Amino acid sequence: MDIANFLKKGNELFERAEMIAHQDKQPFVPEHSGALLPWVYNGTHSRTAYIEVREGGLEFLAESDPFGTDAFVPDEDGRYIIPLIIPHFKQKKSLTPAMFEGVVAFGMEALESVEGKRNDFLGKMSRNHRLIWEVARMGAITGRVLGPNGSIIRNWFNKLGSEGSPLVQTKKTVDWSSAKIRSALVDAKRLGEEKLGDKTADGWVGICGKNVMDAINDNTSFEKSVERFNDGSLLRTDNRGGLILASDIIVHEYARPTVAGINLIGPDDFYLCPKVDDMYNFAWGPGTGMSDLGSQGRPEYYTAEDLPHDGGVEIKGSTNPLAWVSDLEAIVKVEQE
Repeated sequence: MDIANFLKKGNELFERAEMIAHQDKQPFVPEHSGALLPWVYNGTHSRTAYIEVREGGLEFLAESDPFGTDAFVPDEDGRYIIPLIIPHFKQKKSLTPAMFEGVVAFGMEALESVEGKRNDFLGKMSRNHRLIWEVARMGAITGRVLGPNGSIIRNWFNKLGSEGSPLVQTKKTVDWSSAKIRSALVDAKRLGEEKLGDKTADGWVGICGKNVMDAINDNTSFEKSVERFNDGSLLRTDNRGGLILASDIIVHEYARPTVAGINLIGPDDFYLCPKVDDMYNFAWGPGTGMSDLGSQGRPEYYTAEDLPHDGGVEIKGSTNPLAWVSDLEAIVKVEQE
């Protein structure tokens, strides 16, 4: 069988399960926020997420059967419901006969040639999806989701606040050259704790840009405090992967944050985040195809379709992510004095 016969939707290479299962080694994609904080991932059956806001906190409402069941009725204690459309991101790429001109291959060689090109496309699409997820997570942490040109496309402080009363970002100013940066961060933690209500944090994670990490490492007070610990080993190592500034505050540099000229976090930014169960939420919306109706959302979708006039195969990849923080005001933005 030659290459032309493999460039058909009916080929097993273009089955949904086969394309979703594909794994390939990819170039670097920044995904630090997903590893540092306890995100809760759920698939939804609807393209609309309903978030209940109550007493300064947020809860993700379970979906209801639209037929014959009672609707959710919030108590009269300041609760309200925020409906949010889960965004849809899609990309397409075509495998055409022109890509294989001059290639004489039959049987397994033809299959491997088409599979290699397909894998290349799927790898690039998957990499883009992972970046989209990280942009969503970082937007949830900072309160502002960035678009392709660096503009703010969603302001979570406005979205999650009541009508006419947006949430206010909690801030703390710190002099990174001061001898009291540890106590200043503990003060910042106290500000965040006040916004948690009856919740308790299982530690705090500082996510910062490179300038802040350099300032902490070069701080004279910090150097003196650790010079006798393990014979000063902290002064000789790369601390960007986790620097303990207090018993429950660990600071991480967000390494390589620039993608297509846009910074996911600025070099002078610092966000102190509490590790709290069910605070960091991520919803996968369902696919848009007929076969996806009524099914639970998955991280990625891939489909294939024959091009007109025997022109090859078009591959479509899509993802439907929505990330938000239920106690956004408990995240403290620490700024240079």
